Order: sequence, then structure tokens, then C-alpha cells
Amino acid sequence: MKLLKEQLMKISKTLVFDIKRFSIHDGSGLRTTVFFKGCPLRCLWCQNPEGLNTQRQVIYFKNKCIHCRCCQQFKEQINYQNDRPYFQNHQDFDQVIKTCPSGAIQYDSQEYTLDKLMNKIKEDEVFFQHGGGVTFSGGEPFLQSKALGELAVILHDNGLSIVTFTGYTYDIIRKINCSNWNKLLSQTDILISGFFNQDKITYKKPWIGSLNQKYHLK
Repeated sequence: MKLLKEQLMKISKTLVFDIKRFSIHDGSGLRTTVFFKGCPLRCLWCQNPEGLNTQRQVIYFKNKCIHCRCCQQFKEQINYQNDRPYFQNHQDFDQVIKTCPSGAIQYDSQEYTLDKLMNKIKEDEVFFQHGGGVTFSGGEPFLQSKALGELAVILHDNGLSIVTFTGYTYDIIRKINCSNWNKLLSQTDILISGFFNQDKITYKKPWIGSLNQKYHLK
């Protein structure tokens, strides 16, 4: 595979709550799986409930907290009691996070421009030389389809395959007929559709967890 190209991309941003490197369960070969935040579905057996909310949220790690009370100064964002911070309804915790010396207060996800996300993926390019590629998961990737459609074009130009997991069925995606959704669909080599259903669990098919989920090849 040729080296990933340096290309100018449109200013699009994605919200990512995890990146799994060297994945072997999310498509063929070694893959980099990117988990995009936000999902309108509320499936009973959701595998990644931390990816449901479409907004970045602040979280507290009790095991990292050294109880220095540095965060207590941010009274608009923090209600400090019982020797720990409780978060008020406030979106901007940037300064709170920077002030916390132990990393006990963090965001649950990170905003990436396409350039920044491409640079992250490029860290794994040596592992894509014998197959493999990038997998979009979530959350629900189709909620960020405008940015992911653009990203998929660049990845394809560099010889990487795209696998997209979605909780929607293929028929619903086609019926919605949204231009951004259609672009992401057209750039997806393998679509794995349908939510995970614990009552139909299977271990006989690669990459899927329940019999209601379907493969769709480009």
C-alpha cells in the first residue's frame, strides 16, 4: 500500500469516543476502528452506551482523584461535596480539565478535524500493507455521515477498505435517501447493518453478533 497522502480536506469535524487499533474483529485484516459519538437508537442490548449522547460530556474518575480540591474554584461548573466534584449543567469544562493535575476530570470524547483524524489513522499505516483498513463504528456513524463520507473518499484514495457498522437496516438507509447518507454508503465496502439482538446471538458469522444483522457488499 502506498503511503497515506497529504491532502487538503474540507473543514469538517467528528466527535470520537474511542479509537481501537490492531482490531481483528471489525472486518478483514488488521483494522483501525473509530467509534463515533451519538446515536438516536436506544437498543436494549447496546454494546456502547457511552456513545449514545450526541454531546461531549464530562466524567469523573474516582480512582485518579487526589482530592486536591483544585476544581473547587470553578463554582459555576462544579459543586464540590462529599470530597468529590459534582458537575453542574455547563458545557465548557476546558479550564476545569486543564486545572485537574491527576486527570480525574476528563471529557468522554474528543473532537477531531478530518486532518487530525487522518493523522491518527496514519500512525497505523504500516499495518495496512497486507490488507486491513478502517472501520467506522459507534454510536451511529450515519449521524456524522457528511464528515465520514469525505473521510472515506480520502481513505479509498490511499487503498484502504471501509467497513461501516450501523444500527439501521439497509432498507431504512435507502428509504431515507439523504445525500450525505448515500455518499457514506457509496464509499463503504462492507456495510454491517442492524442492531445487536441478544435473543438471536450467533458465533458462527465473522464480525457480527446476532442473526438479524446483515452484510452488504459494495
